[in-house]
Amino acid sequence: MHSILLEGTDCSKINFYNCTWPNIRGRWVAGDEYLEWNSQYPSTYQSDTYKCKKSVDSSRLAITYQQLAKNFREKFDHPKANDFDRGIFEMRRRAGFQRGGFRGLSNYALISCYKWLSNYSGSLLRPLLWLLVSIPLFAFAYLKISINSEVYKSFWNSLKLSVQIASLNRIGFETIRGDLIRVDVLAALQVVCTATLVALFLFAIRRRFKH
Repeated sequence: MHSILLEGTDCSKINFYNCTWPNIRGRWVAGDEYLEWNSQYPSTYQSDTYKCKKSVDSSRLAITYQQLAKNFREKFDHPKANDFDRGIFEMRRRAGFQRGGFRGLSNYALISCYKWLSNYSGSLLRPLLWLLVSIPLFAFAYLKISINSEVYKSFWNSLKLSVQIASLNRIGFETIRGDLIRVDVLAALQVVCTATLVALFLFAIRRRFKH
């Protein structure tokens, strides 16, 4: 499968028997993506556009990955199905960058965040690490902008406040009551970030044990 181009092929019902799929950084991929990754993608002639095509059409390959994911999930090969699910997001991310414009680049930025934070729900560890990193970062921010004497005089106190806000502890919100409006905004931002990271962790668990 390393040298077979599947872009534009209906893969939803093909029986892939005893096939060895190429792997890029722990993710099973189609030959199209593998050849481009290795700078070996062949120049193919497109009769409909009369152009020489030298790279993967990310939007079309995303559709192929959808079909592959469905195919392998129906055969209960969930590890490969999950990898092709991740491939869908990777192709959509690349398609957004290739399309350009506000909408394309917005999609690229959002999907890139999804990739960085959880590897498209393929990593259980990554969202937890981001969560652990975010707590001292927010603590440092509270230390710098708060006028509450209980917070700005000690990093330990600001760290305790950050943990309380992240865990939605009522004591933390009572501590910042009456503080500057930017502290309230920062606390709201931390709640959103924490909720997002927890959700990504749960999605990763669901994907890991999806059957």
